[in-house]
Amino acid sequence: MSDDLLSSMILDSLEDSVALLDTDGTIMLVNAAWRRFAQEHGDQNLACTGPGVNYLDVCRQAAASGDTSAIRILDGLQAMLQGHQRSLYLEYGCDTAAGSCWYALRAVPLSADDRRVVVSHVHITDAKRTMMQQEEMLTILSRAEAVAHVGSWKWNFVTNQVTWSDEMFRIFGLDPASFDGDLDAIIAQAIHPDDRERVQASNAHVLKHHEPAPLQYRILRPSGEERVVYGDGQIVRDAEGQPTALLGSIHDRTELVRAQAAELMDDRRLSALFELSERAHTLSESEIIQLALEHAVTLTSSQIGYLHFINMDQLTIQLYTWSQETLAHCSAVYDSHYPVDRAGIWADCVRERRPVIHNDDAQAAGWRGLPAGHAPLSRHLSVPVLDADNKVMLVIGVGNKAQLYDDADARQVGLLADSMWKIVQRKRAETWLRLQGAALEAAGTPMVIADKDGAIEWVNSAYTRVTGYTLAEVIGQNPRFVRSGNHSDAFYDQIWDAISAGEVWHGEVSTRRKDGQFYEEEQVITPVRNEAGEITHFIAIKQDINERKQREREQLSRATLSAALGSASSRADLVAVIIRHAGEILGAAGIAIASVPTEEGRIAVEMASGEWITVTGQHFDIALGSPIMDAMRRNRPCFGTAISGGDSGLVLSDRLPVIACAPLSVSRDPFGSLLVGRALPLSAPEQRLLFVITEVASNALNRATLYEETSHHLRRMQSLHHIDKAISAGVEMDIVLSIVLDELIAHLAVDAIAVFRQHHTLPTLDRVATRGFLRTPGPQTVRLGETYAGQVALSRAPIYRPDLSVHVDTNTGVAQAEGFGMYYGIPLLAKGQMKGVLELYTRRPFHGAADWHVTLEMFASQLAIALENDDMMERLQRSHHELMHAYEATIEGWSRAMDLRDKETEGHTLRVTEMALRLARAMGVSDDDLIHIRRGALLHDIGKMGVPDQILLKPGPLTDDEWVIMRMHPVYAYEMLAPIAFLEQSLAIPYGHHERYDGTGYPRKLKGEQIPLAARIFAVVDVWDALRSDRPYRAGWPEDKVRAHIRAQAGTHFDPHVAEVFLRVLGDQDRG
Repeated sequence: MSDDLLSSMILDSLEDSVALLDTDGTIMLVNAAWRRFAQEHGDQNLACTGPGVNYLDVCRQAAASGDTSAIRILDGLQAMLQGHQRSLYLEYGCDTAAGSCWYALRAVPLSADDRRVVVSHVHITDAKRTMMQQEEMLTILSRAEAVAHVGSWKWNFVTNQVTWSDEMFRIFGLDPASFDGDLDAIIAQAIHPDDRERVQASNAHVLKHHEPAPLQYRILRPSGEERVVYGDGQIVRDAEGQPTALLGSIHDRTELVRAQAAELMDDRRLSALFELSERAHTLSESEIIQLALEHAVTLTSSQIGYLHFINMDQLTIQLYTWSQETLAHCSAVYDSHYPVDRAGIWADCVRERRPVIHNDDAQAAGWRGLPAGHAPLSRHLSVPVLDADNKVMLVIGVGNKAQLYDDADARQVGLLADSMWKIVQRKRAETWLRLQGAALEAAGTPMVIADKDGAIEWVNSAYTRVTGYTLAEVIGQNPRFVRSGNHSDAFYDQIWDAISAGEVWHGEVSTRRKDGQFYEEEQVITPVRNEAGEITHFIAIKQDINERKQREREQLSRATLSAALGSASSRADLVAVIIRHAGEILGAAGIAIASVPTEEGRIAVEMASGEWITVTGQHFDIALGSPIMDAMRRNRPCFGTAISGGDSGLVLSDRLPVIACAPLSVSRDPFGSLLVGRALPLSAPEQRLLFVITEVASNALNRATLYEETSHHLRRMQSLHHIDKAISAGVEMDIVLSIVLDELIAHLAVDAIAVFRQHHTLPTLDRVATRGFLRTPGPQTVRLGETYAGQVALSRAPIYRPDLSVHVDTNTGVAQAEGFGMYYGIPLLAKGQMKGVLELYTRRPFHGAADWHVTLEMFASQLAIALENDDMMERLQRSHHELMHAYEATIEGWSRAMDLRDKETEGHTLRVTEMALRLARAMGVSDDDLIHIRRGALLHDIGKMGVPDQILLKPGPLTDDEWVIMRMHPVYAYEMLAPIAFLEQSLAIPYGHHERYDGTGYPRKLKGEQIPLAARIFAVVDVWDALRSDRPYRAGWPEDKVRAHIRAQAGTHFDPHVAEVFLRVLGDQDRG
């Protein structure tokens, strides 16, 4: 959009009739209001007052008819154009069909340096009629005042008192009842503070010069309303001619003054709009807004200005800018976005969607005060700008005007804000159009715009880049001029019929570039309609889909080959599938998969097809500097007949050359090659298909190879795990050896195996296992150094004889009748110790796999560990038996020592131990627990070693103090035995055999089943033996008495169940 068009649109938004005159008086442009003004005065087609007409001639014609206003206008405009006059203002009347009207003509220069003149006609009929009526009323009032003193007053010079007519009270808004006539009080209360000095000076002039001093000034009514009045008077003299009073009248000119102020504000607003219009194309959006805000402040004579945007949700205010003067006096910090419901009274205009005036902010409802650092604010005016949906777009406000704000201020600010917003919107629209244009031009997708007949009007640079045709070459052309010939006329007719009917067409088209090459493109053709719904243009968006088509072919090839490979069950099957599908996809007469060339340049063909099928399994030599060698080294394919050409080329067939060689690789490491043979070279798309084939083939072959290797490793690990489980489970050594030999034959593909074991003390080897021999394999025992087995053991190093027939010193120790051709002996070492020798034999030529030796060493290691574990278990069992024997001997020794110390209980320990074991067996105690009961019984009185002899060996009864010491012996026993881990489970009897079932025992007063079962069992046995034995202080009890005692103490001293079983055991003993 041009600057002139933008200015014209801004002028059209004005309500005043505006025209721009050239320096010779010719009308250059007019706005919409001017055109309406001309039509109202009979100039329907602007033939008389439109652009191109000399406005001075129009004025001359009117002046010639005697129109005095036209004469004055003509004179004034000529003076302005000649530089003799700065501006022109003239009010004139005229008759129209609607009656008499009044207009104000204003003329101002376009700018300080531009002598072109802006002329405007403002309709002031209402204001003029008001003024004429007021003047008429003044005349009537003057006559009435002379007779009835209406609106008049009298000032008595002597008393300094004034008297008022009723009209005076109405003008001043005062109550006659409270009026005392004091002139000084009236001046102090009713005269505007800014005008008091002028009124007092006028009064002083009257008193001094005895003559009236007419004056216009402002008054303040009690309500706070400001009015403008004009006062005049007449001196009253006495008979001697001395002045005694002043008779005066008051004329309320408020409306007239306001109308004049509104006209002035209109002039200033018009000037502001002209400045915005002139500078709109050079200013940014923020600068336009700031300039409009500064004009609003100036227009209303304010000191503060602000402009903020309202979000589309109408809930949030975006604080935008303040006037420069405001910023100079404001240091408050705000958030950039502010909720409307938290905003103060300045946002009332948003909530009410109308201009809001607060002439006393502090007294306004909802006043919340000002934040720290805010500029002082006494009164303000806020005006919203609404869109077509009655949504508030922005708020513009002014504040701190010296006078009160009124509706005229609101109107002027609103008109200015509306005009500014239109400029901003147009500015945004222009920017958006520029961005759209730039985006379309910069888009990577070709675009075409054609008229309704299909003629091309515009193409973007992407179209030129893809097709090769420039905009100049295609303007006016029909898009069919690039047709490829691959589509019929009916195809294009169908497209035209669809878009002509207003439908959007979407499809694929084969198109010809400027260089003659064809390419596939996807098109979307959209009809564009005007406001009347008529199709005016077509927009075609194109996309080169050659690459996509190629990717689709590649994806199809990948999917087809991958699906076929999924049915292959082995690596050989995979190779056959790859060759077959590669030939079909590439249209090749021959396909082969070969190995990577060796360093000497030798290549092996694993499998081939077509005309090359006969070379499967053959080897070929190629020169080190050949293309294939270079391709394999760099892991890149090579193409062309040079592969088979010259002395260094690869020739698989005289009739079919190799035209492509692609590496089969994983992680950039080639492991094979795919060879292609046909008469014609591969095109670029076919080369990409070859890349896809080799990628899929490489992954499939690598996975197959890894699977086979992994399966082999898994079987080996399973075998090792099987052996390890047998070793860990402590299986007999003969069984372990049998498992190892079976696994070795399965994994190493040998015919016979022998295992020799190192003797523990002698320098000999004993054969402990064999497999695969036809007859007994030599001596059972060999000395170190004899036979291969003895030599392996002595040297601790393997011996390998791949061909026994060439070794005259063959010393296997095995009869030659076995027919062995290969021998391998390996030492069995564990923890650096020689455990034996493993011998392997084959009767056929030996070709071990790559990991044959690794597998052998792993199984040999497991076998050595098995032999070591067997030796270790034998040593451990021997040591365990010796240790247990030592423990039992020690315990029995402690028991005998106790019996020797306490002679009167001699034999007691063995008796109670035997009886306790019998009772425990009767109660179902396990054999493992019987061991601990036996040890506990033998040591039950070990604590008495801590009891002094004078107490332990006292022949008579013990005193109470002595019993306290004696009853500590279970504690002493616990303290002596607890640190010994071996006796941890045997502590129950030494520590608890004196506890009683009812909880009255010692040392811990355990009760019931809190007492360990072993202690409950021993308690009965111990009392039985103690009561049956003689003591120095008493004879042993008869058996019946002891039985009765035990039966009576069941439930108090003894566990009832244990006592019952004990008595039953005694009965069984008696019967036995």
